[in-house]
Amino acid sequence: MSKKMTPFLLPLILCTITATNAHAFTRKATLSEMTAKLGKVSFTALEQKEAASVGALIAFHNPTASSRGTSANCTGFIVGPNTVATSSHCIPDDLKTAGSNCSDRIWILYAKNSRFPRETMVCDRVITAAKTFSNADQTYTPDYALLQMRDMTKRPILKFSRLGLLQKQKTVVLKVTEIGTKANTASFAMSKLECTAKQRTSILPTFTRGDHPIALFSNCPVEIGASGSPVLDDNGDVR
Repeated sequence: MSKKMTPFLLPLILCTITATNAHAFTRKATLSEMTAKLGKVSFTALEQKEAASVGALIAFHNPTASSRGTSANCTGFIVGPNTVATSSHCIPDDLKTAGSNCSDRIWILYAKNSRFPRETMVCDRVITAAKTFSNADQTYTPDYALLQMRDMTKRPILKFSRLGLLQKQKTVVLKVTEIGTKANTASFAMSKLECTAKQRTSILPTFTRGDHPIALFSNCPVEIGASGSPVLDDNGDVR
């Protein structure tokens, strides 16, 4: 697959970027070490209006009370006062059952900008998480999750569009990726990709209409940490 031709998922009206293992910040830590590091993470965001609703989602995989689990990051975005959307493969496997308690396992960090202070939200429960696969077929299967956070946020809610994706439609992806580490603490930065929907290609020949569950974009390479990023139209609505 060309690096510039990227499949996205469009489950119903929710479009998020997805790619196998496209998450970063993978390092071992105990729970106490993990929570201590969250306050030290640096995060640079954009001043674009919708950027205030997009954050770095940190998940703690395979922990026990005393042993070290693996922390990994994706991107998540606000779809309700206390609801976040992301990719399902960013969620630890043992939390993918609806109603799972995700406190002390998943957090989302929002950067400070001119309108909002830095904010850390703690996950409360998993609302839903699509079944994903560990092989190459994952790219072409639904890969979305909705999380209920413990507290409400005053940051803006990204609105949904039901219009689908037209041929050669221009969209914007806001993604959060790791840009470096210091003393085993990560630094994140948000960036913007301008992507174009491509129908009727040899890579994804079934994408022939706007409401197809999977869409393909050009000039939109997947990067580590970008899983769960929102795909936005010219109005700033999620496609």
